[in-house]
Amino acid sequence: MEIQKHQLFATEIYTTNFESSEDVNKVILEQFDASIEHHTVSHHNSIRYENTYVPIQHVPAVQAILTSAIAVTSVFTKQQFQIDENNWWFNNMTGGDITDAHGHSPGPVWSGVYYAKVPAGSGKLYFTYNRMHIKEPNFYKYIGHNFQDVEITPVEGMMIIFPTWLDHRVGMQQTNEKRISISFNMRYPHGIL
Repeated sequence: MEIQKHQLFATEIYTTNFESSEDVNKVILEQFDASIEHHTVSHHNSIRYENTYVPIQHVPAVQAILTSAIAVTSVFTKQQFQIDENNWWFNNMTGGDITDAHGHSPGPVWSGVYYAKVPAGSGKLYFTYNRMHIKEPNFYKYIGHNFQDVEITPVEGMMIIFPTWLDHRVGMQQTNEKRISISFNMRYPHGIL
């Protein structure tokens, strides 16, 4: 597996593409669809519920993705991290859906996303920096930014890992076919946050 390093805004993000992801993705998507009665949702915006939580016992194939994320992160950090059972979720997007600009700090150190299903016309991932915003606990108001976003076109089997403070968003889904990804946050095993 080849891990590529990218320099953005004086920080780094990491991308990798998983070999044989087609087989893993097929199982993940089957388990996701079969577990619908166990789905819970949160983070409602004006368009949709952004996060879909499913207990790991109902989608055990996701464990391979989470374990790989920890392994990949330990390669470039030389440190060990963990993903708590309540700190990963599915993003299930369809036509017209977007995800507003946000970050995942404080608390975790690294965030990531893995793409299980990315049909043509799927929303792209955008990273931005030097954002003007009001960011307080339980309140985030975006009031513009003055830095060009960096665009990443997701593909099935791609994993992206980035610092949790790095603001990101997802552009509008241009197709009614589902775009399904798995997002996660990593923290130090014995962190105080």
